[in-house]
Amino acid sequence: MSNNQVLEQWVECSQMADRMAANIARLQEPYRQNTIHWLERCADRRLKDLSADLADFLGELHPSMRGVYVDNLQMVLEDALHHFGQAAS
Repeated sequence: MSNNQVLEQWVECSQMADRMAANIARLQEPYRQNTIHWLERCADRRLKDLSADLADFLGELHPSMRGVYVDNLQMVLEDALHHFGQAAS
């Protein structure tokens, strides 16, 4: 894999992780922490800096697995936001 491909993958993973972290931040407690704990179990690691640690985890996944994981997680988060998201200010 070339340096350019590695950089592109890192940017893609960072963008996906940023979107997921932003959606998780919109969840009300205790759902936000429950989601983070669930993700930590899936990733088999602590997610202290949610966006950065998710980006690292996603970068370790095979590209086809990453796409499936992100697509399914986005569906779960959209459903959770619908039911447990913060009320608009």
